[in-house]
Amino acid sequence: MALNTLTRKQLQVLQLLVTGMEQTEIARQLGVSASAVHGILSNAKHSMRSVNLPQMVYEAAKKGLI
Repeated sequence: MALNTLTRKQLQVLQLLVTGMEQTEIARQLGVSASAVHGILSNAKHSMRSVNLPQMVYEAAKKGLI
C-alpha cells in the first residue's frame, strides 16, 4: 500500500472516529477488539505520515478522504 492511501477498513474507522465515537464504541460496532481498532488507526497514521490522530484527521479531510 502506498503512503497517503488508506484501506477501506482504515477509512471506516476514521469516519466513525470523526463522528465522535470512542475507539471502544467503534470496536463494538465493527465487531472487533479495541486493540484491533487501535492498530488500524496506528497503521492509518503511518500511511498518512501523521504523528498523531488530530493531524491524521486534518490531512484526511484536506485530501477529501473524509
